[in-house]
Amino acid sequence: MDDCKMVTIKSVYNARYKHRNKLPQQEPEIDLSMKDATNTDVDSFVTKFSAYDIHIQQQIIERLKAQVIGNSTKSDKREEKGKHFPEKVVQPLVTKESVKIDKGKGLVVKKHHTSPYMQWFPIGIRKYVEKIIDVKGDGNCGYRAIAVGLGHGESEWINIRKILFMELEHYFSLYEGTCGDKELAEELRYKLNFYRSPTPNDRWMIMPKMGHLIASVFQTVVVFLSNHQCLTFLPLRYPPLPPESRRLIALGHVNGDHFVTIHLQPNSPIPPIARNWYIHHYSFADGWETQYSNQIEEFKNIVGNEVATTDIIELE
Repeated sequence: MDDCKMVTIKSVYNARYKHRNKLPQQEPEIDLSMKDATNTDVDSFVTKFSAYDIHIQQQIIERLKAQVIGNSTKSDKREEKGKHFPEKVVQPLVTKESVKIDKGKGLVVKKHHTSPYMQWFPIGIRKYVEKIIDVKGDGNCGYRAIAVGLGHGESEWINIRKILFMELEHYFSLYEGTCGDKELAEELRYKLNFYRSPTPNDRWMIMPKMGHLIASVFQTVVVFLSNHQCLTFLPLRYPPLPPESRRLIALGHVNGDHFVTIHLQPNSPIPPIARNWYIHHYSFADGWETQYSNQIEEFKNIVGNEVATTDIIELE
């Protein structure tokens, strides 16, 4: 599995850990390069990580972050040569009827795009979709879509899985709360702790439970869209960033079993914030939500009751 051979995700993982006293004097000897990694190597890495205490886990995460940032440019060049699965842009099919020109006001109304996947999103939000990027459907499509949304190649899915798994391990009690109970959080751990392609369906990414991890570990706003459920996820344990420094990624669930990356127009309407964010976010994360009140109200106006906007449905 060639995808296992590189650690190339350029992530932003500036975690603030609750336990900082008495840090170990020596970092563990653990190979993070994964240059010629096999499935056994990846499994060994995860097993070792889970066995370390939280202080050593923190050091491993920081080393992984430094490693992947250093390798990101080289990986992108390799992807361009076709050695990994290329991203497939689903080009919108533009119709003449979707273009309106108001000569009196000198305005050109933005074209309304349609695509093979557009039907899987609420009608009211479709005109705000700039493009949809498809990814390989090998059971890791959710993690591939996250990688693309963060601005990297989809072959970095294995590192997305690893970092999300480490986030869950490090803050397990927090995600017990967002999942509802320990058993459901354990299910999330089971789904994440798999690093092969293809992936059986019991290991697929699941939403909305995974949305809280994605937003928190990558310190980003996550918009989730489908024809059944739409939600926005915010970081649970970071102070709010200034508006100009914030990043938003949008993920779509299509065909009933596949995830894609969506590029929305700036300041597009977005779904309501997941209820569990209000219940479980750390107090210093207050303020993330205030910037989006107008966009959320607009979403409610144009979508109405067409889809669920609560955490009660699970899609994978």
